[in-house]
Amino acid sequence: MNFKTKIIGSYITIVCVLVITNVIIYSNLVKIENYVTELNSKIFHSISLLIEADRDAYQSNVALIKSTNNTQEEHKEQLLKESYKSLQQTKEKFLKFKKNIESYLPKEKANFDSFDLLYKNTKKDTDKIAELVKKTSLFRATKVYYGSYIKNFDAMRNKIDKLTQLTHKVLEKESKDVQKVLKTSKQQFLISAFISTLLAIFFSIMLGRSVRKSTGMLNSTFENLAGADADLSMRLEKKGLEKEFETIVDNANKFIEKLQVIVNNAKTVSNENSAIASELSSTATHVGENSEKQSFYVNRTANEGKELSEQLKDSVEEAKKSQKELLGTNEQMSEMTSKVDTLQNAMTETMQ
Repeated sequence: MNFKTKIIGSYITIVCVLVITNVIIYSNLVKIENYVTELNSKIFHSISLLIEADRDAYQSNVALIKSTNNTQEEHKEQLLKESYKSLQQTKEKFLKFKKNIESYLPKEKANFDSFDLLYKNTKKDTDKIAELVKKTSLFRATKVYYGSYIKNFDAMRNKIDKLTQLTHKVLEKESKDVQKVLKTSKQQFLISAFISTLLAIFFSIMLGRSVRKSTGMLNSTFENLAGADADLSMRLEKKGLEKEFETIVDNANKFIEKLQVIVNNAKTVSNENSAIASELSSTATHVGENSEKQSFYVNRTANEGKELSEQLKDSVEEAKKSQKELLGTNEQMSEMTSKVDTLQNAMTETMQ
């Protein structure tokens, strides 16, 4: 496996661990989001609906009891209308509550049915009281109110309170589930970070050892090459090296081979230059000796030439003297020639 593959493999492994962990954490976050959505849209809303239903039931009760009061004769129709309206709102909000929370309380069907029955009884008693109020039978209306109505009404509100408590328990359970998921997500994140750190350290050490081993082998060989007894015939070994370092080794060996050729050529040229220098030195010695001999001959020749020059000067002087003497003789010869010519002319004339 080459160095590049190791690096890519290490990177992919770490990334895969991080991706898997992030997917798990994301899944947990989705669960948390769903829990929070359920808590807000269903459970909290359901509790709010029960509180509002209880409030509406109370308002219905207040309006109904006021309608049985003699002082409210002028407003009894309005009071009865408000009582029915509040009671109806109690029913509607309870139905919404039931729709939201029923899946969380599958074992509480009896309580839901019980509320429906109590509501119907309360509604029936309300109808009786309203009918009696309209007939101005306030005493009988009051009697029904404090009789069956108040019994059914209190039981209905108690049922709302009980369902509210059960809903709070659901809320606590869901909150615990959310906390559990958050705790699990935190643990998974810490485990992921720990595993990723271990993998990073492991791969770093593995890659570091691989690089250190390869560079150590190369450094050892280069130290031998750089030493005083550098052996350029040595070549870097590729065994045990990474693929990338093998390429470096191949190029380095080619360089060493070329360097060896250059050094060998330099040695050959150096030897040839040494031989030539030796011959030149020997020739220079002979030239020096010949130069000394030639200098000796030149000096001797110069001395002889000097002597010859003096002799020539003497000869020139003698020649000058001889020239003068020859000039004198020449004059005498001219005179003699003139005299001979004169004598010859005289003899010619005599003979004629």
